[in-house]
Amino acid sequence: MRHVRASLAIFIAAVALSSPARARESYIVKVPTIGCVDRTMIERVRTLRDDGGAPAADVLAQSALDTGRCQSIPAGLSVVEEDNDIVAGLTKVRPPGAAVALWVRYATLSEE
Repeated sequence: MRHVRASLAIFIAAVALSSPARARESYIVKVPTIGCVDRTMIERVRTLRDDGGAPAADVLAQSALDTGRCQSIPAGLSVVEEDNDIVAGLTKVRPPGAAVALWVRYATLSEE
């Protein structure tokens, strides 16, 4: 039984050391932008804009804002990172006290 306890203690220590708690990064929104609950919506808006379809991207963004799928985020707002996709250039952030986190383009954020 003593060996089982010792083995369990070593296992717990190894797990704790191999997966350190991730600190939440704080950011300031640099420019007014939109954030969307659904990651695919912000990706669609960005893809349209990047492909030269700015008018279509504006219509899609306005529709998403009107239906509540996305929200306007003002410049200067402090937010906390909850998730990210560095490859896609997206970060999921939550303003203090907000009910939901929103996906935004990482380029719209600056570190505090």
